[in-house]
Amino acid sequence: MFVIGLLAQCATDRTIDMPTGVFREKVSGDAVELRIVARASQNAIARQSPAMMRTTSCRAARDMLHAELQNGFYVQASENFASTAINLYQGGKFCEIVGQYNPAGLGPDLKSRAINLDQIR
Repeated sequence: MFVIGLLAQCATDRTIDMPTGVFREKVSGDAVELRIVARASQNAIARQSPAMMRTTSCRAARDMLHAELQNGFYVQASENFASTAINLYQGGKFCEIVGQYNPAGLGPDLKSRAINLDQIR
């Protein structure tokens, strides 16, 4: 019984680093799903501040996404890209932004689910 409790405690105390960066996956035709994962600042993690971790990890993910959409591959990114999810992991230590880019344009269903990334602080 003691061993099981000890193992459970060790498993919950351990945090796993997630891979960070821009991940692309072809969805259909020319449509691409983008997943951007960023880590909170070292200062926010050291302070163990959930609010600071959420803020810095999501700001970093947003900045990475904006930089990605500025490269020449994405035509009219402001019209052809929609963010569809923002996920937080490990209490905000990691922020993931998920979205879809389609050079042919986005359908109304995707546009209606789009998240305004300028609201992330």
